[in-house]
Amino acid sequence: MQALFMDLRAFLRSFCPAARKFFRFGVPTVAGMFLAALCCRLLLGTFGNYDKMLRIYEELLLCGQELFGAVFVSGLVLQLLYMAYAFDSGEYLQK
Repeated sequence: MQALFMDLRAFLRSFCPAARKFFRFGVPTVAGMFLAALCCRLLLGTFGNYDKMLRIYEELLLCGQELFGAVFVSGLVLQLLYMAYAFDSGEYLQK
């Protein structure tokens, strides 16, 4: 299991700096959205109207899914463009 995490870490460190920044700053935001949705789900009916809390929960979950796609797809597209540039020109941006 530890070897799997080390391979994953080496894989993520091989990304270009821009893609790494997308992941570094985007992952906590996505995790925060899902955590807020989980808290809202746990508090259904306890604080406030059940139907309102259920709607807020669904909105937070949908927002988290959209943010997940935005962060990870844009990071992977940046990495793909970087790899295409490096392969085409033979010039690597990171040393």
